[in-house]
Amino acid sequence: MMQSETQPVPPPGDEAPSPQARPTGEGLAPLLADVKRLGSEARTLAEAELAYQTSRAKVAASGAAKVAILGVLAAVLAFFALMGLVMGAILSLATLVGPLAATAIVVAVLLVLAFVCVVLLRKRLARTMALVFPAEAP
Repeated sequence: MMQSETQPVPPPGDEAPSPQARPTGEGLAPLLADVKRLGSEARTLAEAELAYQTSRAKVAASGAAKVAILGVLAAVLAFFALMGLVMGAILSLATLVGPLAATAIVVAVLLVLAFVCVVLLRKRLARTMALVFPAEAP
């Protein structure tokens, strides 16, 4: 039988570090370059994100202004339409009860509707205030 010579294997943890595993001055230079590049890319990303959010805010503000203008225009047109309806009601009733009585009837109906709206508004406001500012228990 032939016997081959084998070298003993050192136990785990007792192995000598290889020359590639030891940090050297040359090994830190690429790491530092990578860290500098990472910082530069992070700055570029932050600047791009800021520019994106700024342009997004400008678009939102422009859209909000257009929505507000259209809302005001719609409210004004609705007001004029309601005034036309009121005038039509007065003119229609004037042929039946006379102009003064027709005006009084239309005004009375409008005041009753306004009163109903105020009552509903107060109830809704009280409910909302109770939700927003709940009474503290003693």
